[in-house]
Amino acid sequence: MKKSAFIPALMLFAALAFTACKKDDVKTLEEQATGAWASQSVRIDGADASLFFTSNLSLNDNGTFSLKVITTNPFTGQTTTTTDTGNWRTNEETQTITLNFDNSPTQEWKITTINQNSLTAQYTDLENHQYVITFAKQ
Repeated sequence: MKKSAFIPALMLFAALAFTACKKDDVKTLEEQATGAWASQSVRIDGADASLFFTSNLSLNDNGTFSLKVITTNPFTGQTTTTTDTGNWRTNEETQTITLNFDNSPTQEWKITTINQNSLTAQYTDLENHQYVITFAKQ
């Protein structure tokens, strides 16, 4: 009698153990990147430039962006602010964001890490300087 009660209990346990749970929805690069970001760390050619460069990046869900860059002269302390706009798109396969500036050459940013709170991107400018910027989501 004990053996016959054991088999249905084992079958019930096995059924529950192998029942699939709903997986968390995996967000695309575009879904993760959309939003407002503020730079936390800026490295240029490997050197920390965070004291002299800050960036605010807004990647809008309609495909437009705004990039505000504030530079500080290390000798005078004077700041200069530039704001560029344009359109952006992602490439899931290469994990890149392409920024098509309205008044500047296009930049392709390689996304090295991204989550709900942080985004790290690297790109090389026209003068062959490599930038690595870590942003926090706002």
